[in-house]
Amino acid sequence: DTVKTAVTQNGMALEFASERLADDDEIVELAIQSCPEAIRHASERIRVQQRNQLEREREQLVVQCESERERERQNHHLNLTEEQRRRISTKWKGAKSYWPTRSTSSSSSSFPSSSSSFPSSSSSSSS
Repeated sequence: DTVKTAVTQNGMALEFASERLADDDEIVELAIQSCPEAIRHASERIRVQQRNQLEREREQLVVQCESERERERQNHHLNLTEEQRRRISTKWKGAKSYWPTRSTSSSSSSFPSSSSSFPSSSSSSSS
């Protein structure tokens, strides 16, 4: 308990612990939480474990970053700026006004009739 208290307050106190205590997972963990540099004074076995754990975590982060990059590449077309979205929205609204709408009733078509929108051939040839 005295060693636990000492390494909790100052992790570098692990330097003065016996080899047996420097090989105790719980004591070394407390020391590292207090001062990460205390790993220098841990046993070789624990240093190797810590190194392997850090390497596994690093590899997981690399894989995670690569997946995020791939996802970003695949979804690049969805990553528009607010200005680009506004322009597209404005263009689409303007284009929609030129498109004929479908009517649910067959008698009132929204398509212009040939007599109302286009000059007839008789009116244009009378000059």
